Amino acid sequence: MLSVERMLLDGTLFTLVMSALLLISFLVNPRIWLQDYPPVLKEMAPPLTTVEKRQRMVFTVPFLLGFLLIPFLASRAYLAWAGESATFFSLYLHVFVILNLFNLFDAVAIDWFFLGVLHPRFALIPEAWGRKDLLLDVHKGVRDWLKGIVFCTVFALIISGAALLVRGV
Repeated sequence: MLSVERMLLDGTLFTLVMSALLLISFLVNPRIWLQDYPPVLKEMAPPLTTVEKRQRMVFTVPFLLGFLLIPFLASRAYLAWAGESATFFSLYLHVFVILNLFNLFDAVAIDWFFLGVLHPRFALIPEAWGRKDLLLDVHKGVRDWLKGIVFCTVFALIISGAALLVRGV
């Protein structure tokens, strides 16, 4: 049994938490996201320092944990709510939508609007300051969003399978 309301609620909560982590990381040091910048900007920027690599790890671990744990907990709540009517497909679709709501928000609200249009200096590497043209690259944005869909497809399978395994135990 599918519930659009549950998917939207869980997806919104997931998006809020993950976006807060991103915003905090921008405030600490936007260079930790250097690998996500367009190639031209990556080439202009100096390599990450040892401190920056450590900072990236400090944010990568909670980001990945949140990316796995929050949808897993949402899937467990969905299974409790749906009971025996829950199928693997309905659970998978629930998790897939949760993950992709964040993927879409990241592509449109964070990457395009926040970083590209608003262009806040605190959230950008110095090489990107004033280079809206490079940050508003629609082709890169769509490619990244499509890669995110593939990533979410795989992780939705893993998370859904894990939730069903735990339920069966």
